[in-house]
Amino acid sequence: MCRVSNKNEQEQEILVPPHDSPRRQSSIVAATFNLVATILGGGVLSIPLIFRACGLVLGTVLMVLSACMTLFSMDILCFCARRMGSQNYLELTRHAFGRECELATTVMLAVFLWFVIVAYMVLVKDIFTPFFQSFFSSSHPNMSGDTVLLIMIALVSPFFLKHDLHSLRYNCYVGFFSITILACALVTRAVQTNLNHPDLFGNEA
Repeated sequence: MCRVSNKNEQEQEILVPPHDSPRRQSSIVAATFNLVATILGGGVLSIPLIFRACGLVLGTVLMVLSACMTLFSMDILCFCARRMGSQNYLELTRHAFGRECELATTVMLAVFLWFVIVAYMVLVKDIFTPFFQSFFSSSHPNMSGDTVLLIMIALVSPFFLKHDLHSLRYNCYVGFFSITILACALVTRAVQTNLNHPDLFGNEA
């Protein structure tokens, strides 16, 4: 795929693997659902706190600014990857800045993902512990959060054995609809709180 720039210079775009390659097993719909669920994730739980701390106007401005920065970053990554033939983030970093930067990026990603896993484990324990305690109140009334966390890890452990992300292509739909339900619950709770306490924002101001 080629594109002629405004300066009449031909810029070669290298799509690896090619668009018609059998290695491209995902669809646009699945990729979109997966991307949305990944970007939102558990961070949607912090949105009410952000708006409470920043206010409606500033919170909205910051969210729009973050969306614009994310879109700009994705455009740059896609632009560079197609001109270098890179298949992943680390390969793109190596082509652009060298092996030392690739190693530094690997370390930063490892640390980042490690703390993301820790944060999600804490989130899973906080969300599912009350559910398990109420559901098994008769047989295990004092079920601890650590026990619940071990149960949830055991339930999702078969997914860890998959060879590629395409094997988990249906999980993105579950994650997306879970985030949708969570967002609806947050909006419903916010509306109920404001209806029950119409002077809430006035008192905080």
